[in-house]
Amino acid sequence: MVDRLKAASGTTVESRISEVRSLRDALVQLGVQLQPDAPLSQSIDQYQSWISAQMGRVNNQRSTLGPEFVQEVMRRYQQYQQEVTRARESVSNHSNAIDHALKELTTAELRAAEMLMAEDAAAAVKELLGVLDNVGQTIEDIRSNLRKLGNAGA
Repeated sequence: MVDRLKAASGTTVESRISEVRSLRDALVQLGVQLQPDAPLSQSIDQYQSWISAQMGRVNNQRSTLGPEFVQEVMRRYQQYQQEVTRARESVSNHSNAIDHALKELTTAELRAAEMLMAEDAAAAVKELLGVLDNVGQTIEDIRSNLRKLGNAGA
């Protein structure tokens, strides 16, 4: 009976370790999407360049279009620039969250391994479950915010 319980606990630990690996893969994939050369970051850069070009174009036509009109249009473009700044900050915050979550996963794996060495499978499972919940929520939050960023640019 004890051997069966140990085997069941071991299987649970193994399944949790597999979940940790899956989360790690998901975090790495999200991290790749946030790199400076990734499509999202490039889109943000392109949008920033487009806004700057429009501001320059409108500002150069100040005498033709009229200062009040130009000032109003420039205000809109400045709002767009603020949105770009928020998007860049969001990408940076998400990158930091991913780095932190990867460190949490590594720490949890090390703790679980030590607990297994000490033959405490229940504590190992508990450690892994806690980090799975936290990191899983982090991933969902990041994905949700990335979808919002994508929809804002559309």
